[in-house]
Amino acid sequence: MGIHDNFFQLGGHSLLAIQVNSRLRDLFQTDIPLMALFDRPTVAELALHLDAITGNAESRMQELERMLDYVEQLSPEAVQTLLTEHREG
Repeated sequence: MGIHDNFFQLGGHSLLAIQVNSRLRDLFQTDIPLMALFDRPTVAELALHLDAITGNAESRMQELERMLDYVEQLSPEAVQTLLTEHREG
């Protein structure tokens, strides 16, 4: 999984898109329209959009890449645990 992979082709769906949108809004402290993820389904495209909204896409893309690297190192069970904790918490 990389920054140029399509969220929806990787199994993403509308409910996950809502969760991603919520996390991005919290992380970047800015209102991000939900349709932004549908219109820009890769991390690279979304980072450029965030730059247009808030500035500094390169820094944001690097941060998102670090997050993806972290998630890629986790076992499927650990990812599921994190998702469950996020839903509950």
